[in-house]
Amino acid sequence: MKVEFINSANIKVPEWMVLKGGSWRRRTLAVRFGIAKLASGKYMLIDTGYSRRLVEGKRSFALKAYAKILRPKLVSEPLGWLSGNGLTPADISHIFITHFHADHICALKDFPNAKFITAQSAYEAYGKMSELRRRKHGVFWESLPDDFEDRLIDVDTLEDAKLPLGLGTGKVLDKGLFAVPLPGHALGHIGLAWTSGGKHHLYGADAQWMETAIMETRAPFLATRFVFSDRSQGAQSAAKIKDFVAAGGVLALCHTPEEGQ
Repeated sequence: MKVEFINSANIKVPEWMVLKGGSWRRRTLAVRFGIAKLASGKYMLIDTGYSRRLVEGKRSFALKAYAKILRPKLVSEPLGWLSGNGLTPADISHIFITHFHADHICALKDFPNAKFITAQSAYEAYGKMSELRRRKHGVFWESLPDDFEDRLIDVDTLEDAKLPLGLGTGKVLDKGLFAVPLPGHALGHIGLAWTSGGKHHLYGADAQWMETAIMETRAPFLATRFVFSDRSQGAQSAAKIKDFVAAGGVLALCHTPEEGQ
């Protein structure tokens, strides 16, 4: 199974915001999306990263403010990357949504025919919230297509699978591709597991923003307190990931800085 991750945009934040004991120097964080070729010959996106829909066109005042605060610099949004690799939106049959924060669902409307695999319980919970409360969680319902619910596949209804290196029980997404529950960062937060080159891989999404925060148990207090839906569950997920890496697994995260940044 080949899974590739692409950086859609960069954002700059003080290091202390993403790493306990970090300095005031600004670190450049990536905002990644992924792509995997399925057994059907079609492709699955893993989240969507950021796109021009965040910074251009009709948007709510709240989403404009969000973009102005974070000031993302677009690098390779999904549509552009697909075009550059000889693919079109029609080649994307599924989008795996790790969670509903804006930097993971921003470009969903660019894929009118894709099915969405995610935690239906999280979708329903956010749906019952007021718009203001959702925005406090970093969730902007305007990013969802009008027919989102019609195209939703609840990850919890998929077949169970025993995962390696202490990851526990996951869900089968496709041959050799599995969803991994990693609660804490957001409602319904899930990762992705696969095997490639004889090694077990895990995409931990936003379990933490930097691998160092997991491997050295340096989760930033303020960021996890105000962003995480459940800090205790987040700590448990980070511990699971740390054990996975210690056992020989290979970890990827959405926001870990590129080398040298």
